[in-house]
Amino acid sequence: MRYRHLFLDWDNTLWDVNANSRAVMTGLYEAYGLSVYYPSAEAFYAAYKRHTDRLWMLYGSGRITKTFLNEERFRAPLREAGPEAEALAAALQRDFIPQLVVQTALMPGAREFLEACRRAGYRMYIVSNGFKEVQYAKLAHSGLEGYFRQVFLSEEIGQHKPAKAYFDRVVQSANARKRESLVIGDHFAVDIEGARRAGIDQCFCDPTGCVETAFEPTYRVRDLREMLPVLAPYV
Repeated sequence: MRYRHLFLDWDNTLWDVNANSRAVMTGLYEAYGLSVYYPSAEAFYAAYKRHTDRLWMLYGSGRITKTFLNEERFRAPLREAGPEAEALAAALQRDFIPQLVVQTALMPGAREFLEACRRAGYRMYIVSNGFKEVQYAKLAHSGLEGYFRQVFLSEEIGQHKPAKAYFDRVVQSANARKRESLVIGDHFAVDIEGARRAGIDQCFCDPTGCVETAFEPTYRVRDLREMLPVLAPYV
């Protein structure tokens, strides 16, 4: 068995952030009458996602706090629509998280991949920069909780992906060896570059198949199930 330990990112690797967030945002768009400010729920979600992606990158690099991220991810897109719209940010943030964590859409092939790897005896772990009160709730509602030996959240470790120290810490905590470990994630700069700097093989989940990268990762797949032949004959 080439690998024994699989370190999997959570958001958009296993749990479909875009589908789940879009569903909640559509409901909030209608509940708060945001058609006054944005022509469609999709337009509002696109603005939210643009700002949120930027904020998570800043958070991962230690340049902003958790509190600022939570406040700004709704404040920023609403600010674009004007002061009256921005005043709704706190209410949207209050309603968003409780609705988000109960969503259950998964990435294609996620459950099949995890089940096959569990049958084969792979040891699996979650590695995430997500906030603990959100990630544990998502995991509990997803039906995937039983697949993982441990959950490694940056908040609890004190380091964020892509820091080498983060990956060093999780491998050590899992009592694993780097040469027997594989990091699987959808964010190239955070998951793949971080794992490479730590000396760990990487699997880049790129559903489009066209993301330009600074180097070629150990593996690149569109769907997690594409990794099963690589892990064969152990699955």
